[in-house]
Amino acid sequence: AKGAAEEDITEEEDEYYKKYAPPPAPTELPERFLGAGKGDPVEGQRRYEETLKWRQEYDMNFVLRKPCPNFEICKKSFTGYFHLRGKENEPVWYEHSTKVKLKELRKEGVDCDEL
Repeated sequence: AKGAAEEDITEEEDEYYKKYAPPPAPTELPERFLGAGKGDPVEGQRRYEETLKWRQEYDMNFVLRKPCPNFEICKKSFTGYFHLRGKENEPVWYEHSTKVKLKELRKEGVDCDEL
């Protein structure tokens, strides 16, 4: 459950991971992966397994629970806004990736790996 930075976590963080671990991934192929594989269950399964591997490697199950020391500078440096709602009434976020204030981020010591 700990992913790529496993050796860097404290005992307290390890207990937190165990306590708040998300439910396990489904064992059956989720329908969206079957669709992504154009109905081919072998391709759908391959995509699903690659996704699970990626989620484990980058610790995606806990990414929103980790501290982000550069949050405020990133928030100031990225231009985006919510506007209206999608077909399922979900909020829609627009981001102007060409207007990112890269000089400010670099000045604060934030590099691409941290983003």
